Amino acid sequence: MNFIDILFVDDHEIMRFVVQKHLESVFKIQTLESGKELYRCLDTFRPKVLILDLMMPGMSGFDILKELRNNPAYMDLIIIVLTAKGSKDDAIECLNLGANDFMTKPPHYPEFIARIKTLLRQKEAEQSIRLESQMDAYRSLVSGLRHEYNNIFGTLRLFIQMVDWNGIEYFREKMKPVLDSIQRGLSLIDSFNQFFVSELQNPKKISLSETIKTAIAKKSLDHVNLSLDIHSFDISLMGNQDRLAQAIFNLIDNAVHAVVNTSDPQITIRTEAVSDGYCLRIRDNGCGIEPGKVRKLGEVFFTTKGALGGSVHDNKTTGTGLGIPISHQILRLHGAKLEIQSVLGKGTQITVHFPQSILLD
Repeated sequence: MNFIDILFVDDHEIMRFVVQKHLESVFKIQTLESGKELYRCLDTFRPKVLILDLMMPGMSGFDILKELRNNPAYMDLIIIVLTAKGSKDDAIECLNLGANDFMTKPPHYPEFIARIKTLLRQKEAEQSIRLESQMDAYRSLVSGLRHEYNNIFGTLRLFIQMVDWNGIEYFREKMKPVLDSIQRGLSLIDSFNQFFVSELQNPKKISLSETIKTAIAKKSLDHVNLSLDIHSFDISLMGNQDRLAQAIFNLIDNAVHAVVNTSDPQITIRTEAVSDGYCLRIRDNGCGIEPGKVRKLGEVFFTTKGALGGSVHDNKTTGTGLGIPISHQILRLHGAKLEIQSVLGKGTQITVHFPQSILLD
């Protein structure tokens, strides 16, 4: 069996023939004349590259491109648009829909081949980086677990020894910190259960504004100057309200932690419609985050709080480095994106973007 590198979809037979002749010396290529044929192929294998014509009867290249990019199974498929429609507007639309490249007919074939090779090299590099990132996450996971549970079991061992030496009265005196230590271990296990969930179970239509209000109500904000600007009109999406509220709560909790030592602690929570969807913004005027650490937020066990070496802003060491990774995961499962911007000593803004494609009418 010949494994295919490239699928080329074009309703013009001569164009299919010409492109195949120019590319087949470098790649294994199969040509198709319609979107219907393409989907039959995609049911059985994935090519490395899909080349699409735009103007085709039945299902256009625009339709195919949009449909594939809305399906997570095809997000890493390289898609190149090759079309006689060479306007800048067409190019912009295709790139906005998720095309990796856009070329007009007839292409300069040496350049065309070079572009395909470049995109393949980029994909290989991205896969390598992704694998290394996963390995770093696993290393961090093991290291963090070892640190946390060494502390917990070390506390229990010392406690048992002290009870043995001092009698049952010591047990009564020190029971609370030991129970707190055990609860921390149980909370870590619960956090991991949330972090490693790979899909939402039984998603339902939920109100975004109600979910945000639920998250806000879970956190005591009496000691901060809170500014709320939550739109009253209903925005809905498919998901799990409890889990989405937990993700938003984690972000609000971080903002509260950041303003603990601020003389005039302020947190703003607002929603706004944007051109490509809807945004939730959580802004604080707290301690901010060092520039080199912003990009590390979201890594498992990385924290700016007391635990695992982070700064202690409130005399507590409750940071586990799991809050933002869990929020990332929950938001990703809902189709939303998280962005963190921060200025050291000035404050932080967290933006949750809900794309138009996941919102319900």
